[in-house]
Amino acid sequence: MPLLFQRDIGTEHRAFTPTALRKLLINALATTGLTDAGGIRSSSPRTTSAGSS
Repeated sequence: MPLLFQRDIGTEHRAFTPTALRKLLINALATTGLTDAGGIRSSSPRTTSAGSS
């Protein structure tokens, strides 16, 4: 099965772990210097409660 995010180790294709992907994305965003309201953007997941207005 093809993987969206993978790395080659020897002759194998292995998936990146969720933690490794999170760290790679955080570092990539920090490198770009993108800001949101004067601060560095957070890549933490946002949750909303159902039924709130």
